[in-house]
Amino acid sequence: MKTTFIVIFLLLLGATTATMAQDYFPLTEGATWSYSYGPMYDGGEIYTYTEKVLSEKKVINGKKYTAIEREEYNAKNELTKSVEYYRVNKNQEIVIYDDYNKADYVTISTVLGKEWEVPFINCRVIDVDGTIKTPAGDYTDCLVIEMLGGESIMEYYFDKELGLVGVMYQERLVCHLVKSSLE
Repeated sequence: MKTTFIVIFLLLLGATTATMAQDYFPLTEGATWSYSYGPMYDGGEIYTYTEKVLSEKKVINGKKYTAIEREEYNAKNELTKSVEYYRVNKNQEIVIYDDYNKADYVTISTVLGKEWEVPFINCRVIDVDGTIKTPAGDYTDCLVIEMLGGESIMEYYFDKELGLVGVMYQERLVCHLVKSSLE
């Protein structure tokens, strides 16, 4: 009986984790987010970018990915467009497909303390109850992922149901959500 309870508990925990990963990084077709990014340092430039979940699906190595289009404007109002492909893996984490390395890399895990690597970056879930203040508002109960590349440390804040809402670098807000279709 005790073993059955533990197995059921673990199955329910897995189902909850699956929902949580997608809640923090919604892959809902048509969802959009607009961000302000920068400055990284005093006197630096400010960029804007928009992301949109497309209806396009792509099968790579037998796995189905969702396309997210990114349109980025630099300080000179020059446009750059790109498309990235995301999916939920068997561990209920959000992964991105890296076309250059022909590999999947975890971008979001909801397990506190979990550590992983992507090329040249060490990642770790440091909080599941974080708070960040942005010009668009204050967000609480955020998933916080620390990314360490070289000597740079950035903290990414993900709001449940909205996705990425802010990025901190050297105690400076360097990226924040301006608006989302999910609000």
